[in-house]
Amino acid sequence: MAWFNKNESSAPQTAPLTAQRVSQWFESKGLDHQLIEEQETVITGFDGVFVKVSCDHQRLSFQAALLEPAPAERYAAALSWSNHWNCVAVAPTAIPTLNPDKGVEIEMGSALVLGDAGCSDEQLDLFLSTYSTLSVQALDEYKQAMGIEDAAQ
Repeated sequence: MAWFNKNESSAPQTAPLTAQRVSQWFESKGLDHQLIEEQETVITGFDGVFVKVSCDHQRLSFQAALLEPAPAERYAAALSWSNHWNCVAVAPTAIPTLNPDKGVEIEMGSALVLGDAGCSDEQLDLFLSTYSTLSVQALDEYKQAMGIEDAAQ
């Protein structure tokens, strides 16, 4: 049935974006995580990647970052890779930062803005699954381009 022929009763039930719902998603996938209710945030980590998902009932922010920074002298290469990535990829956005004490840190950021409409559980699953996958793939490509080896190797 075409979208314009659907009646309102066939529309998915939506609910506000909350960290509790994000936490339930992580639980449904069997993933360890920590819910920080007062900050409406869920954090987790795996395979050298730190993930932070924050909600404010209208927006959801998904951030994934490598735990190990690249050497500071690789900042120009990280910036070049990020500029290219951001030109050719829809998401996530690559954000390199030069930390003088640690080196080059890289973050992949994505956001979902829904306003008061919220989203269905299916929509939340699609967003979190998609951005988890895309962020890990982007970080893998970044590591390869930067010559960063996995800690597990």
